[in-house]
Amino acid sequence: APLPHYAPLFLGILTGLAILTKLSSLSTLFLVGFIVFWRLFFLGETHRNR
Repeated sequence: APLPHYAPLFLGILTGLAILTKLSSLSTLFLVGFIVFWRLFFLGETHRNR
């Protein structure tokens, strides 16, 4: 079975968490969360329009 479309996003989140554990910065956590949320919304909109 092919990988689900959110697999790369999941790997990105794991990588982000690994980096956050080293930085342990709340502002970075907020920024990463905002970018992930924006990308999910943007990709969802583009898929819906097509």
